[in-house]
Amino acid sequence: MDLLDEELCAYIVAAEQVVSQENVKIGDLVLELNPNHKRSQWEMAWITDTYPVKDGLVRKVCIRTRNGKYDRPIHKLCIFATEQELSGDKQ
Repeated sequence: MDLLDEELCAYIVAAEQVVSQENVKIGDLVLELNPNHKRSQWEMAWITDTYPVKDGLVRKVCIRTRNGKYDRPIHKLCIFATEQELSGDKQ
């Protein structure tokens, strides 16, 4: 992981600490932050399942990429668009 990747991840973590967000939901479009690939090779994925813990927060999800399905912690993902935004709902 190069310095720019580390700065991006630190920025995302810092932003999450300042602003609490809604849980990710099935149907959300995310970018998988994969330290084993260059950023230009990071894949877009759909959230297909969520695994909430006792406090109700989702910390792990199942994603579907063009290469298959994988379980990933949410801190390794960046939300690109919510299912609600993609469907055009204005709630």
